[in-house]
Amino acid sequence: MALEFKSCHNYLSYLVKHSKNTIFHTMIDTIISSNYHHVLTVNAPIHISILREFWANAKISLQNKKCYLITSTINKTC
Repeated sequence: MALEFKSCHNYLSYLVKHSKNTIFHTMIDTIISSNYHHVLTVNAPIHISILREFWANAKISLQNKKCYLITSTINKTC
C-alpha cells in the first residue's frame, strides 16, 4: 500500500522574533531553549493511512461526559 501524503498537516512553527511579535518574544525564547523546539520545527511527513489506522483503532474514554483519554493500538502483535 502506497502512503498518501497530506501536506495540510505539515505545518511548522515560525519561531523568529521581529518587531511585529514583541509580545511573544519570551514565549519564543522558551520554546527555542526547550526540548520541544526540534519537534515543532522539523518537517515530519504525516500520511493519511497512518491517521486512518490510528482512528480506526482508537478507544475514547469518557469521564463526566468529557473525553479525557484517547488510546490507539496500531500493528499490535501478541
